[in-house]
Amino acid sequence: MVETLHLPTKERTAEFNAQGLQTDELGRPIHPWIAARGKEFPEQSELWQWGPNAAADAIVFNQDKPQVLLIQRRDGTWASAGGFIDATDKSPAHAAAREAWEEERIRLDPAEALPVYEGIVADTRSGKYSWTTSAAFLWRTSIKLDTLSAGDDAQGIRLANLAKVSQEELSGSHQFMIQQAIERYGTLLEKTLYFANRIGDGTQVADGHMSYNKRINFLPTHDAVFIKKFAPAEFTDKDRAARSLLYLQKEADTYKLLKNNEYPYTPEQAGYYDGLLVMEALLGERDWTWRHPKSSESKNQYIADTFEALGTLSEIALPQATSEIKSSFVSFAGEGWDMYDYDSKQKIIDKLHTYACEVQNDELSNAAYKLSDNLDDLRAAFCTTDYDQPMVMCHHDFRESNFAWHPQHGVKIIDWSWAGPGLKNSDATTFLIDLHKRGVNVAPHMERFNKDHALMMIGFWLMHSTWPPCGNTDVRFQQMHSAVAAYSLLGQLQG
Repeated sequence: MVETLHLPTKERTAEFNAQGLQTDELGRPIHPWIAARGKEFPEQSELWQWGPNAAADAIVFNQDKPQVLLIQRRDGTWASAGGFIDATDKSPAHAAAREAWEEERIRLDPAEALPVYEGIVADTRSGKYSWTTSAAFLWRTSIKLDTLSAGDDAQGIRLANLAKVSQEELSGSHQFMIQQAIERYGTLLEKTLYFANRIGDGTQVADGHMSYNKRINFLPTHDAVFIKKFAPAEFTDKDRAARSLLYLQKEADTYKLLKNNEYPYTPEQAGYYDGLLVMEALLGERDWTWRHPKSSESKNQYIADTFEALGTLSEIALPQATSEIKSSFVSFAGEGWDMYDYDSKQKIIDKLHTYACEVQNDELSNAAYKLSDNLDDLRAAFCTTDYDQPMVMCHHDFRESNFAWHPQHGVKIIDWSWAGPGLKNSDATTFLIDLHKRGVNVAPHMERFNKDHALMMIGFWLMHSTWPPCGNTDVRFQQMHSAVAAYSLLGQLQG
């Protein structure tokens, strides 16, 4: 204890002064927080030397889930593993790793330590003339709690969810140090969960045909994030709710697959946990656009960058089917022309005639009437088309609203829940159809138009356009819009 120590020598007092510490008339260093923060400390402390007493702390994140490893101290408080540096420790990082082993029975490599914080920390043992400093480090590792145990002076151990731990009162400065680790090294998912109570509702994003809670938030770290959250309250049908969650999980798995294949055309750091998908937000104020540019030069670059991204995607090896969701390619037929019958034909004709009257485009209006007259012929053409063709990796919902473009950074694609095997140039075909809907001349790019895919999608869009709306009511009109635009381009190709 400090009160049993001799007063500092003149040489030691000079060392304190050289470190920028104030000393009293007896040569004792004064706790810096007294002047800087107006804090009061007892004259006596429970530490072992005058001035700073060096400790080290090991912050351990679970690399498989957004969790941090904590110990329960004997006073009942929770903290990261840590303790004072011994003379045998080669470095503060070695000390932190040693403490983690002694208190958590987890082995950490000091060479992998990421520096988080170095400085004074709150400690109930500190006094007016002695205080604790810590060198805190971060490790990421796979953690299986049943292989660990509390040791040394720890009486408990647990993995704490980052969203919940941020609301807890941890021992000393451990909350501060975890926040420093999050701010310096956290993924967007980890930051979003940790700061969840500070970011509010954000800006809602209404686009899309599936019922998710989608919003854009700015984190305290100045990161802009797009958040897509499973919203079970939006469903009255449990099966549809379960299906919605499966699609979100599939999208998250697809981001992992693309990252593992070093595919560069997705947003940074797409992360998923417990029904929450988080990624970089691509904002207009940062020069990202979600529609084709107006100028010819920029538009040409936009289209070229898009085809480059799709070409690279088609080179990725198809993954083994592991999702419980039926492949999109199978669904396009099964929920399209395969369902077509007399009753659905009448509904489609009514929808097409309504569309023809509403759409403000003479070409597409005329195409809608022609399409209504040729439904049976299109169905027959679909039934005689050989779809047993080589498959490539496809996005399968490649509309302008599902990717952003930047003049310097190119294309970033989102919404991968329909991704899977498809015909060559399927995505390019859907992209051309979407551009045609918006009045863009796609004639120079029709060599990428896959008529077999267009034929299949016409049936899928027509059938879906007759279904009751789910969520966004504009979706059914857009599906009809896509079917007519596809038919228009198919006619141009055949004509």
